[in-house]
Amino acid sequence: MKVPEGLKLPEATRNKPRAMFSIKLRRSLYGLKQCGRMWYNRLGKYLLKEGFTNDPICPCVFIKKSESGFAIVAVYVDDMNLIGTPEDLQKTADYLKREFEMKDLGKTKYCLGLQIEHSADGTLVHQSNYTEKVLKRFGMDKAHPLSTPMVVRTLTNRVCVYMWRNCNLMALNKANAGSHIFQSLGNTCPP
Repeated sequence: MKVPEGLKLPEATRNKPRAMFSIKLRRSLYGLKQCGRMWYNRLGKYLLKEGFTNDPICPCVFIKKSESGFAIVAVYVDDMNLIGTPEDLQKTADYLKREFEMKDLGKTKYCLGLQIEHSADGTLVHQSNYTEKVLKRFGMDKAHPLSTPMVVRTLTNRVCVYMWRNCNLMALNKANAGSHIFQSLGNTCPP
């Protein structure tokens, strides 16, 4: 890291230009690029010490299996989702609260673009808000559904040429297709 203005250098180095030096942080400072990595490393070491295993495919997931059930800790930046059996969830939450200052926000309702609804029948995961935003973005929120996706008719050559020449329409269609592909693939854990 470059030496910031205002930081006092030792007397022996005062006659040399500041650009020659760099500093090494002993602790992470909130807001720096290194902060997220240092937080992840500290949390990871703490969970591994407790007996969690790091998922090899998705490094933001830590799993612990026990005779009574399981606990999964899914980490995203500085947020965590705890998933598992009630006993193991309580043990995991207590263990984490001993080391870190935490706030329990209750059951997850929205995570990484996915809406999560909890009911007595089970858990429903969907993207209806995202779907509505995509429809509104492309002017389809007021559309009337039909049994076929488009009205059956022939297009004249003049209409086809106009559509191909209109670059804005093509860019809009690419964005529309990209939005639908993103939604159909679902959200994945960041690398």
